[in-house]
Amino acid sequence: MQTSGVFFTIVSGAILTLSVFAEPRRWTASPAAPVADTPLQRAGISAYSFQRGTTSYFKNCGGCHGLHGESVPENIPTLRGFVGYFTKFQEGRAYLVQVPGVANSPIRDNEELADVLNFVVMEFGSNSMAPDFQPFTAAEVAELRKDPIISNLRAYRTRLVSKILRDEGLPPSADRYSAGPGHN
Repeated sequence: MQTSGVFFTIVSGAILTLSVFAEPRRWTASPAAPVADTPLQRAGISAYSFQRGTTSYFKNCGGCHGLHGESVPENIPTLRGFVGYFTKFQEGRAYLVQVPGVANSPIRDNEELADVLNFVVMEFGSNSMAPDFQPFTAAEVAELRKDPIISNLRAYRTRLVSKILRDEGLPPSADRYSAGPGHN
């Protein structure tokens, strides 16, 4: 009798398991598409890409630019609160990829580097970024990093920051980005 009880339990468990895994799920579609309710969703950035960008930033960039995007050495540009402005015009967007520290980054995978740039803009520049911000792509990074800024970086950066200050109506004191003697 005890054997039949064990047999019944095993067979019941097998049937239940088969019904759970073998039965195709019939999910009904909701009448409306889900609404993107987070900045990452609105920008089309997956949680995986954002996490990879976060990890790579901490590993490769955070030592100089700070874990919170606020540089400790005065000659390193602070990213927090300002870096997003560069996404509002094409030359500024290209600059973020072509600055030597990014273009020549030890991160050789262009998709991963795009994830880092997207993390930086979304995390440190979300209040200053273009309202219609489009995430950096691997193809865009691959193309732009072929032509890094190799001369007159400080003058180039100063010109772009002056444009941002003028276009955004910001006082010169808002420039926490172009600090320092020619950091690349």
